[in-house]
Amino acid sequence: NDNSTLTETVARLRAEHTVLFQKRRRLEQQLESQQKELRTLNTGMCRLGVELQRINGLIAQNASARDALKEDNFNLERKVVVDLREMETEAAHLSGQIDMARVSKRDVLAEIVETERQVGGSSSRRG
Repeated sequence: NDNSTLTETVARLRAEHTVLFQKRRRLEQQLESQQKELRTLNTGMCRLGVELQRINGLIAQNASARDALKEDNFNLERKVVVDLREMETEAAHLSGQIDMARVSKRDVLAEIVETERQVGGSSSRRG
């Protein structure tokens, strides 16, 4: 009877040992899998950190380029305005010269007409 009780106890303990051993093996596999996943995540985080630094650098370059472009646009606009004012002044000056040339031309034509009239009048008196 003691022998059969011991046999049963040993069989039960062996079964428990097998169950616990398998459970331990599953847990170790889960741990190994989670550790592998953690290494993968850490590697990904490092890559993301590097990528974030690169993006921040690009953002800074973009902001600098944008500021330079704003300044260039402002300077160009100011130059265009100055050039336009100079052109307007030149156009007004040229318009004045054209008006003066027209008046001068009209006066010269009037003198020519008057001279022709005088010459024509004196030739008809001679003839």
